[in-house]
Amino acid sequence: MNITSLGFIHTFYLENKLEIDSLAAQTFTTDFFSGKQTKNNYTKAKIIDMYGFNYGKLIQTEKVFEILGEGGGIYISRKKDEMGEKFIYHHNEFDASDEGLDVNIKDVYDDFEQPFQLINNKYPWYILHISVVHKEFRNYISERLIEKLNDKSSMLEHFEYHKEDLEHSLKIKLNSNVNHLTNNLTWTYEKLK
Repeated sequence: MNITSLGFIHTFYLENKLEIDSLAAQTFTTDFFSGKQTKNNYTKAKIIDMYGFNYGKLIQTEKVFEILGEGGGIYISRKKDEMGEKFIYHHNEFDASDEGLDVNIKDVYDDFEQPFQLINNKYPWYILHISVVHKEFRNYISERLIEKLNDKSSMLEHFEYHKEDLEHSLKIKLNSNVNHLTNNLTWTYEKLK
């Protein structure tokens, strides 16, 4: 609890004053020992608390993909509520130099593929530390990994150091095959149980 959070609660109250006051006036406490309703009304703070508790149960947010780097990270979270689901792209980087180079980006998308493609197109995520991969998206991410590995323009000098971590995160086994006629390396994967 701090000045900022109290300010949010105050603003919420002012925006919903009529409803909160009405609920507080018609809702009474219950005597703990007798189980009977008392003449004491719920406070406005209790009404707001109950709303926040129930609202939190209606909205579920979970991280579905996360990569960490020195001084920051990128993750995608999924928010489910009564209206459906949305995917939120979060990119945070801390600048220790005080030069104002901090990054704090948050965008909302209708599906997982859109924010993941932002990462896939811009960063060598497959050689960074992957800390979260939701099981629902392992196949999609594994397919994008194979595309990256088989893309002849991808720089893979340091990939061997990350192969085991990727296999563990994605629950796959990576296989490479060399075409002896062209001397090209081709990657595939198989799912592990």
